[in-house]
Amino acid sequence: MGFFAAKPKEDVIDKLKKEKDWYLDKIIRIDSVMSNDTNIPDKQLYLMDKQSTAMDEVCKIIDKRIKDLKAN
Repeated sequence: MGFFAAKPKEDVIDKLKKEKDWYLDKIIRIDSVMSNDTNIPDKQLYLMDKQSTAMDEVCKIIDKRIKDLKAN
């Protein structure tokens, strides 16, 4: 197993921003379905809400990673 060269910070930050955008898009889609579809069972609504919340937490962690990379 070999060593990997570290990517430049800006490349990592750009990749993290794209990843966050992907999660935000998914959150918007889930929230849209939850608010517009009236035929979703309660358990599915609960699970979709949990999924949306978890992805929001991932976005917060990505923000912290970006902030740390910019600071160091």
